[in-house]
Parts: sequence; structure tokens; C-alpha cells
Amino acid sequence: MVGTVRFGWSLRGHAAINDAAWGMMQAGPLAAFVDGNRAEIQDIADLQDKQFSGRGHFLNAEHYWQNNLPKKLPVKDRQFSKVADVFRPAQRKKRQAEFERHVDQVDDGCCGKPENVYQSVLKNYEDLVRLLKSLSGGRQMGKRARAQKEAAIEGAIGRLVHYAGDLAQPMHVTLYYNWHLPISYKNSHAFFENRLFFPSELQDWARAEIREAQNDGYQPPVRDRDTLRSELKKTMTAGYGHLFDIVAVDRDARNRKLDEKAYRQALRDGWQPIAERRMSEAARLIASLLDSAYNEAGQPSLDQLA
Repeated sequence: MVGTVRFGWSLRGHAAINDAAWGMMQAGPLAAFVDGNRAEIQDIADLQDKQFSGRGHFLNAEHYWQNNLPKKLPVKDRQFSKVADVFRPAQRKKRQAEFERHVDQVDDGCCGKPENVYQSVLKNYEDLVRLLKSLSGGRQMGKRARAQKEAAIEGAIGRLVHYAGDLAQPMHVTLYYNWHLPISYKNSHAFFENRLFFPSELQDWARAEIREAQNDGYQPPVRDRDTLRSELKKTMTAGYGHLFDIVAVDRDARNRKLDEKAYRQALRDGWQPIAERRMSEAARLIASLLDSAYNEAGQPSLDQLA
């Protein structure tokens, strides 16, 4: 995939990841519910960036071993020179080990504010399980109660898929989530999210992911709560490892003293393979979370929502 407009963690990209995830879900009542309410669920997922951008979207474990750094760096201090120093190749193994050690403690309050991306995923997963469990027994509901329950489930799914998608974005698990680029489009985080792929390419990517899963006979693993927590941590630590590669691409492009057009293309060429891999992992994580929530809730009938 090549392009210049949209990428996996922009609004259109989140939608592409979600489309791929929903196409991988195990056939059943929850998959049918999601398919029938895609637009409403996606609107709620989009709302997390439109109205709540930054809140619960990040996990910055580095606060806990870099006590000499402020919890939030001013924009003017988020410079490449600082990022490049932290992510020197020689430090990769050490930094990765530090990150994994602290992320292992995230359930005990490690890694930033209580409202971080890991906690956001767990909270909305728990909300979804609770709402699905409330449907057990097939108790009949009036029209108003049915609409309220349906909206609540849509909301839990929309928030869950948004934050699970962010969890796989490498720049969402680091204090160094942004730095200046030496071009007119200076924001590295936004370039990574908004300047790699065309919208049509994202749609093609989602369809290709679903086809590949179907051809491989892929079924999202249904996991218990403890296994899910472990999988979320693995997703974050893998994303953190990609930061070294992301920074290395930028460093190499700068050292070559390219003009702006060539520099932008160098970033795309180096960052796109990382992006595609993480998008795929995000889609499969989301499918697993949704199927696991339905299973943990006891696989209730959703007929009363029809």
C-alpha cells in the first residue's frame, strides 16, 4: 500500500481496522449484532478521538524509570534529538526489558494515570461482558428499554474497539509519542497516522485481511480474562519495540539530507510495513476481544434486541 492521505489510526483507518476485525469474528449473535449496527458503533468509536482525544489513549511506562523527565514534555521539547538519544540502537535491549518489566505491573497502577489505554480497553471489555450478561434469561423488554440496552452495547463495543486499536499503535505506548519532523508537516505522530495511505487503500487492506483469515481458516482465539490481560501487555510491548525501527527510519532519512518530497517518501517506505503489521495485529486483537466477551457473558441470545 502506498499513498499520502489516511492511515490506520485516523478515523478512516480505525474504521478499516474495525471492518477487518468484524469480518474475522466467529459467526453468531454478537457478530450479527455488530454487522447490523456498524454505522452506530463506528460513530461511537470515532467520538473517542473527536471529543476525548488524549484521555485514556496512551500508556507511558517510561515515567517510572526515567524520574529525571517530567510527566509531560512541552511541545517545544519533543524534539527528535531527545527521542533519538533515548532510542539508540545500543539501548534497545535494555529499554525493551525496562518497558516489559513495568508493563507487567500495569494492573497494580503502573504506567501513567489510572486512565490509560490499557485500562480503557479493560474497562470497556468489562462493560460489554456485564451488558451481555444482563440479556441472559431472555427477559422481555419494552421498546424503550430495548433501545437503551442496544445503545449501551453499541457504546461499549465502539469504545472497546477504538482503544484496542490504539493499544497496537506504537506511539501510544511511549512518553515520546511525538517529535518534530524537518518538513512542513512537522508532527511525527500525525504523519504516522494520517500521511501513509489513501482511503481506498485502507478499504482494500481490510478486504484482503478478511480474505486471508478466511483462506487460512483463522478463528479469533477465545480467551479468559487473565489470558486477555497478558495478550494486551504483549501487544503493547511489541509496539514499543517498533519504536526503535520508526526512529531509525527518521534518523536515516535525516542523515541523507533529502529534500522534502524525498524525505516524506522515505518515511512512507520505512513506516508502511510497520503500520500494516500493527493494523493486522489490531484487527485480530479486536476480533478476539469481542468473541471472548460474548463467551465470558455466557453466549446469551440477542433476540430481544431485534
